Amino acid sequence: MNNSINVFQKKVGSVFDGIFDDNIKVISETDISKEEALRLLLIEKLFLFFNQINNNGPVAFKGTFKQSHWLSEEKLDACFMGYKYAVQYTWKVLLGGDIYNSSSLKEIHKTDSWRDYEYNKSNSSGDKRKNTFNYIYNRTYDLDKQTCFDSYFRRIQRDIIWTLEKKYNINFTRVDELFATKKTNYTKSVFQELFSQERAMTESLTIEEELDMSLYWYPVEIVDENKRSGMHVGVPAFVTFLSGVVGLFYDAKDKEFEQVIVRKFIHPRHEAEGNNYSYGILIDSMASAGHYSSGWMLYYDCCGDYSGFSGGEYQHAEKAIKRYRDKGILDFREHIIEQNEFKRYIAKYIEKTDGDTTEKEIEDRLELISDNRKERTIIADSKGLLLELISY
Repeated sequence: MNNSINVFQKKVGSVFDGIFDDNIKVISETDISKEEALRLLLIEKLFLFFNQINNNGPVAFKGTFKQSHWLSEEKLDACFMGYKYAVQYTWKVLLGGDIYNSSSLKEIHKTDSWRDYEYNKSNSSGDKRKNTFNYIYNRTYDLDKQTCFDSYFRRIQRDIIWTLEKKYNINFTRVDELFATKKTNYTKSVFQELFSQERAMTESLTIEEELDMSLYWYPVEIVDENKRSGMHVGVPAFVTFLSGVVGLFYDAKDKEFEQVIVRKFIHPRHEAEGNNYSYGILIDSMASAGHYSSGWMLYYDCCGDYSGFSGGEYQHAEKAIKRYRDKGILDFREHIIEQNEFKRYIAKYIEKTDGDTTEKEIEDRLELISDNRKERTIIADSKGLLLELISY
């Protein structure tokens, strides 16, 4: 592992180190060095994301823009021991031995749960005793009596964060505002070597790896029309959603991506002419909600090009994509992939409604999406034929 870390630092980390050294400056009313500001930023991220625990484990573990992927109790229990020691070690490295040893962090490895608090018997929210904190539903707890990992969020705030805020006259939730980018002599060409074909891996990728790479390793949420009305699925929903994402792209001051990212998946039909199609849109949650938890909305098997109704929907989808591609704002790619292979790939993103749901049952749910779309196509085409017969 050490060798792999060294290779990564040499070939990848060094590029970002160069940008930090040459193009990042610190803006502060106090005399904070760039190295110290970086340390404060790391402390802030460790404090806010890795020491706060919510109902799904550490805050740092996030799902998609619309849906969280829940960790099982077994997974959380299995990770707890290693997680608390890893966080403790990171704090010791960031703070240094003297500050670390004088804080409560040296005891964090003794915690016995993620977030099991011992609450005071009195439910008064007006309890002003030292180290007494309000929680939810007017419950209070004595911090010194707590043995859960989440309680160290308050301890770290008391022992470390408030001291640093006073010392540097900063708000710790806005440490990133200490940094500004110097655009002089900066060019994206510094990243070219990272994408050099000569350095690219020579081993062929699996289908799953190719799709992961095309989707930039972001999580995927499948629009499941089995749970929604016909107006909120398929091509009508895709085109409406795409238009909204484009609007956000133009209006948002802060964006995670430089373009609207869309993927098209072509599923050949071997039993007859034509193809089925799936479309995906990467939601820029920074543009829409001001935070980083982006993910894909996937419209699985939403149209085809071989019938009147479905073919018309396909043309509408392609027309919308072409309109935005012509404006130069789409990062658009398409992939040809067998529908059964694609089902196996996205099955891992389907939320299981039952703990015992098998992968086969999940694939059957995807098949039902296809069947529902085909049913709508047959009904629409039949209506068209009926009108023709009536007119004659």
